[in-house]
Parts: sequence; structure tokens; C-alpha cells
Amino acid sequence: MRALFFSLLSLLCISNTTNAFDSLPEPPNETPDTGGPPAESTEEEEQPLDDKVVWSGMALAYPSGNSTEGLGFGLGAQLYSRPRSLDTGFKTSITASLYANARFDYTYNYIRFENNGAVNWQAMIAYYGWKNLPYTGVGGQATLLDRGDREFGNLMVSPVLYLSGSRKLAEGQPWAMYAQAYLRYTYAVPGEGSLLEETQPLGIDKSIYGDIALGVTLNTTNHWPLPDTGWSAELGTRFGLTFSQRQMYPLVSIQTQLIRWQPLWKHHIVVGVRIAAEKSFGERPFFEQDRIGLQWRDTLGEDQLFLGYGKNRSRGDGLFATCVELRAQFGHHHHKFWDLTAYLSVFAEEGFLFDKETPGPHLPTVGVGPVILFQHAIVLRPFLAWGWRADNPNDPRKPVPMFGFSLLDPL
Repeated sequence: MRALFFSLLSLLCISNTTNAFDSLPEPPNETPDTGGPPAESTEEEEQPLDDKVVWSGMALAYPSGNSTEGLGFGLGAQLYSRPRSLDTGFKTSITASLYANARFDYTYNYIRFENNGAVNWQAMIAYYGWKNLPYTGVGGQATLLDRGDREFGNLMVSPVLYLSGSRKLAEGQPWAMYAQAYLRYTYAVPGEGSLLEETQPLGIDKSIYGDIALGVTLNTTNHWPLPDTGWSAELGTRFGLTFSQRQMYPLVSIQTQLIRWQPLWKHHIVVGVRIAAEKSFGERPFFEQDRIGLQWRDTLGEDQLFLGYGKNRSRGDGLFATCVELRAQFGHHHHKFWDLTAYLSVFAEEGFLFDKETPGPHLPTVGVGPVILFQHAIVLRPFLAWGWRADNPNDPRKPVPMFGFSLLDPL
């Protein structure tokens, strides 16, 4: 695992416009007290460190791979500003990313803008392209099976627009409210003999899906993006509409998530627990069933829930999942131009997917992987996860490995 760590790090290409770590506060100079009056300052008082904002930039090239899309390669760039204290997230960030797998039958590209002030704004334009789209069905019964070639052969292209705003209920309080708008156009063509062709779910051919979501969040964690202690919670609802084959299909869903981090040995060993649930009512297009309706849904659907069953696989018409992670720090390296902290993460999850009102079989996952925190801001996480799957409904289930690369921790 360590070799994998540093092979990934060797691909990092960093360019800092103003390096945040050159500006870290130095210990105060201690001078003896002579008992006389304090010396008059000839310089203006410095702005408090927490209010000082510095700009940095980076480019990142990284490999990726999993059993859904195979090996791939990504290239991203980010320009951001953040407080010198490094205890909070970005003040402003502009991120662009290009990604394609080795066969060039899957691509995911986006540009995202984020600004955190009195109102925290995030806007994104993205494009998904699949020439060999996997589809396993809706509920857990279909997802746990290894359907082989019947999963593939489908075509889908899909541009996405997204806008979100969040504001604290009161200054200095952990509660915030958010609203977000989401719009997605999809053109999907089933492959001959595929499961998508057989089942003909909502979303075949040309479809437009949009929704508006409202929610409230709680955050008492001690720092970002890998907390050591505190709570994080969210409760939201969304109102969606799908226009497909000259018909309208309404959708309403409610979703919630609760996360707790607890240190076991200072910040060196931390345990985290997450409970997530979602239930939708109405017709949900198949291309929206691989992600959960919380904030930042494009990321959460792919890289956190039900990892042992494949990226972009179904999350059903609803879900219930619990996850436990044990994270241990085993290295830290500070340099003039970069700062790296290395962890080892072990996690386990149990959950259920719904097909309409019916929950499927339980879907356990266990996983392990190194985690690198880069510049106190970017999380790099290659992982290996096992989900219990079977070739046929009556066959015994057995653990099947899944390799992946994520920019988020398991929780």
C-alpha cells in the first residue's frame, strides 16, 4: 500500500502562486520582561491570522481504476484561496477536471466554482459520456449479481448544470440552510440484449430531469476536510420532474445523513460512524439511481455509498446504509512547497436498496486503503473494497474485490 501511495504522489504536479504554508504563523518571540513600559510599535498591527487569505494553485494528474470502468487517467487543475489558519475550507476555488478511461468509452469532465462568504455558493457544469454504460437494475437483488456482458453495451451522454447556496442560520452557529437547483439532459440507447433493453426503465432515449432541493445541515467538527471529532448532519427534500417520451413524471424524495467522528488516541487514531437514508416517491429515471439526493450528489453517489458493488451502480429508489471507519495517521511530511499527511483507513458498511417500497437483500462491504491529505485541502484515496455478489440469484454470494480511486474519505 505504501508503494501505491508514493507512486501516486510521483504524479503530482504542483504550482503555487502564493504558497499557503510559507505563511503559516511563527511562534511568538519571547523577550524578558524588564518591568518598563511596553515599547511603542512602529508598524501597523497585523491583520488577525484567521482573516488573512492566501492564494494557491495546483495541477494533479492521477490514475484511476475499478471493475466498472477499468483503468483510467485524470488531469485536474485548481486555483483557490483560503485562510492562513488552514482550519476551514476554501474561500474561493475554481476547479477543472478531465477524466477518461483507457478504452475511451467513459469520460467525466467538469468545471466547478465555489465561493464561501455570508452565503456559500457552488456552481458546476459537467459532462458524462458512456459508450459502454453498465446497468444492473434498481434494487439490491439486481445489484448484488454479476450480470457480465448483460450489464454493458449501452450508450449514454449527459450534460449537467448545478447551482447551490448555503447560509448559516446565525453567525457562529453550527446550523445552516441550503437550496440547490439541478438540471440534467440525457440521451440513452440500450445495447442489444442488455438488461437496460429488457427492463426499459424511465430515461431511455431523450430525457430531461430537473429538481429543486431544500435542506438543513449541522456541523460541529473541529476542522476540515478530515475531522478528528464532532458531528455532521443533514436533512433535505427534493422536488423533481422528468420529461421523457412526451410525458411528465414527478418525483419527491427525502434524504438524511448523520456522521460522528470520535478520537481514540488524540488525532492519531479516529473512528467515524455514518448513517444515511433516502426514500423517493414517484418515478425516478435510471440515470439518477446511481447517486443519493444529498448536497454534492454527483460525488457522494459514486465514491462513498456501497463501494463494494461498483462505481455508478444503482442506489435504488431509496436506501439505508451504515458505515464505520477506523482511520490511523502514520506519517506527516512538511516541505516549503507542500504538506502531506498519510493515513490508513479501514471501513465496513451494511445497507439495503429499495425497489419502490421493497427493500432488497443486505449488501455488506469491507474495504481498506491509504489516504493522503495534500496541502491540508485535497484527499487522495485509492482503496480496495469487497462486496458480496453472486452470478445467479440462487448461487451462494461471495466477496468480489473492487479497486477504486477517490478524492473523498469513506464517510
